[in-house]
Amino acid sequence: MEELTIDGEVRVEEIVGEHAPEKVIDATSELFPTSDEKPRVELAPAIREKLAAALITSQRDLQYPEDLRARLEAALDCAPISIDVLVEDVTLYEQLIDHSPYVEVRSVVPDSDDPNIPVGTFRAYAIGLTFAVFGTAVNVFFSARNPSIALNTFTAQILSYPIGCGMAASLPTRVWSIFGWRFTLNPGPFNSKEHMLITIMANVSFGGLGGYATDILFVQKLPVFFNDARANKIFYQISLALSTQMIGLGLAGVLRNTLVYPASMIWPASLSTIALNQSFHSRENTVANGWRMSKLRLFSLVFAAYGIYWVLPDVFVKALGTTSWITWFAPNNASLVLWCGTITGLGFNPLPSFDWNNMILDAIVTPFSAIVNLVIGMVVFGLLLIVPVYYSNVWNTKYLPINSNQLFDRFANRYNVSRVLDENFTLDPAKYEFYSEIYLSSANSLVFAAYFAVYASTLSYVFLNHRSELKEAWRSISFRKRVARPTDLHNRLMTAYPEVPHYWYLTILVLSVILAIVCQLVYSTGVPFWSVFFALGLSGVFLIPIGIIAASTNIEVTLNVLAEFVGGYAVPGNPLALMIFKAYGFVTAAQAIQYTSDLKLGHYMKLPPREMFRAQVIASVLSAFVGLLVIAFQVSAIPDMCTPGQPDRWTCPGYQTFFTSSLVWGAVGPQRLYSFGKRYSALLWAFPVGFVLPFPVYFLSKRYPKSIWSQVNVPVMISGGMGWAPFNLSRYAPALPVAWFFSVYVKGRFLPWWQKYAYVFDTALMSSIALFGVVYFVCFEYSGFSPTWIGNTVIDLGCEGTRGCALLSLPASGAFA
Repeated sequence: MEELTIDGEVRVEEIVGEHAPEKVIDATSELFPTSDEKPRVELAPAIREKLAAALITSQRDLQYPEDLRARLEAALDCAPISIDVLVEDVTLYEQLIDHSPYVEVRSVVPDSDDPNIPVGTFRAYAIGLTFAVFGTAVNVFFSARNPSIALNTFTAQILSYPIGCGMAASLPTRVWSIFGWRFTLNPGPFNSKEHMLITIMANVSFGGLGGYATDILFVQKLPVFFNDARANKIFYQISLALSTQMIGLGLAGVLRNTLVYPASMIWPASLSTIALNQSFHSRENTVANGWRMSKLRLFSLVFAAYGIYWVLPDVFVKALGTTSWITWFAPNNASLVLWCGTITGLGFNPLPSFDWNNMILDAIVTPFSAIVNLVIGMVVFGLLLIVPVYYSNVWNTKYLPINSNQLFDRFANRYNVSRVLDENFTLDPAKYEFYSEIYLSSANSLVFAAYFAVYASTLSYVFLNHRSELKEAWRSISFRKRVARPTDLHNRLMTAYPEVPHYWYLTILVLSVILAIVCQLVYSTGVPFWSVFFALGLSGVFLIPIGIIAASTNIEVTLNVLAEFVGGYAVPGNPLALMIFKAYGFVTAAQAIQYTSDLKLGHYMKLPPREMFRAQVIASVLSAFVGLLVIAFQVSAIPDMCTPGQPDRWTCPGYQTFFTSSLVWGAVGPQRLYSFGKRYSALLWAFPVGFVLPFPVYFLSKRYPKSIWSQVNVPVMISGGMGWAPFNLSRYAPALPVAWFFSVYVKGRFLPWWQKYAYVFDTALMSSIALFGVVYFVCFEYSGFSPTWIGNTVIDLGCEGTRGCALLSLPASGAFA
């Protein structure tokens, strides 16, 4: 038999085995006959086994490329076809499943690695830890101001590049030796791995991982809030900050085999970060659909152009950002604003904004199917639930705005929780009875139902579609069986580096839990030690399911409402205990998701795992201490902190909301809203309904694998219901046409252009908003500059300006109940 090689490696005999025809047929000259007697090809057993395993994996993955799945089925079916075509097809498919079956990953993630590239250099740690300190300090310090300022990862990623290049050009290259350890301050050009390590260290602070413990301590300390002396105790501050910070890191490391190493765990948001990194460091410049422009040049042009433009919707013409143009014709028409308002209404508006930042969803990075699921869910939820509940006046909703996240009293005013508390911030039942029960708007009440449903549906959905991943996770956690890492290209490249022992992360997790328990016992916060385990168990049960969904769809299901709901029952009547319960039940899972995403970044960029571990631990601990120092300085140095009339605008709107939420859920409690016989008890049916919904969808998708049912992601669709109050359809729907344009039209017709530029274009826009947002804050918002003219004031006309109008006026008694 004539030998055929593909890329000098794969021979025909290796693909088709012993039943290959004696002569290789040229795919361009002829195909096998179409009659029933035409030769059939049998794949070699090793190849068949490999492709069969890939087919099983593809059937469990809703994001798997349908064309590749079809080609795989055809190859396994051994349909009569030219040997050359079969060999080429199977070989290409092997290459795809070896690197990644997802074109999004192949477009930005390098497919080779040089283990000799320096990573944990002096300049990497100097820059990375500086940004971790600076980012934490700025974000914590300005979070109390209105308006505030927040730095993000893109800011650090952009600014660190010129700094790193400058250090590479100026630092001495001398090699030092200390006790046999040889090192240099300047190992050569600033490289992409150093840059990514810096970004990951900055993510600890810019990603918002270190803020929640400081929120608790800030609210505890200030006289206008709890004025609790325990918050001034050094060990209390350190133990609370470190335990809430490090538990997430320990969980992320323990679950690496489930949420990081599998190729199906894409983590789409990470791809934007890599695209920006590669645009700085990659010198490859292939021609894509006739475009010769380099990635860096495209990034620079889009970055500058949008940054200059963004001053219009952000400062000078705010109507471009919030284009509620339909309501401008009749701004006091409550029904019109109810349906079309983009601030207080439902946002049914075909042209709601000319500001990329107005879209909550990342339309390029988020998979198109996920956006379709979420937007459809949001529309269905709004039309079939929110609108009927409002117009039927269930729960007196017609006296309130339809889409507000505020809590109301029976006078249709914002609920004043201080009127129902005693001097110890506990509920006074007599005051509560005299003043008012709590009322929710139509959208807000059903948002809670959406949360209840999505929590239950996440568990059943992941069980049905990802049982094998759950089994592997249990084996990994329980040490019952050594779990083999996947053998795809990226995992093979990572074998060049020593792995982080499992017990390193487990030790961090155990020590952090012990620290958390000691903190609660020593300082008598009202949190029983068992509730710490309960909260962590809550987080642990949901971490893998929400991690799988986030890694595949870029949609994260947060546990904040569940932690408040369960915590209100677990530690009733204690607002401080509720805040701490929420920290261990919700924040630890959110932190673990962020840390896991960063671990995937390191995996994609081939950063040594032990260097990643060292960088994350050091940056996390440092960030926690910086946050504590900042709030200590603020409380002591800024007079009248968080008071309504504070002259320098340190009015703390975020802390006010945080404080009020703790009082409502901790003092008043969910039992007065959702227990049997209470006003909103019917919403608890969302739990069983949400749990059941994935089952019919799953069985229909199995019965009709080529139908639309295979594209339905129930938790993501229900997540659309969580998008209401205070947001609305105008913040989500615009992502749909943009996503279709990039992910369907451009990707389908101009794939080379999409592969080269799509993620660079996305990161240019997001980076521009991040960096120019800081500039505009300093230049305009900090000084209170805002031109007063129709382009800025039109967005506040009528009902939009009053934050919503109700369809019913209050009765003559002045109250509706």
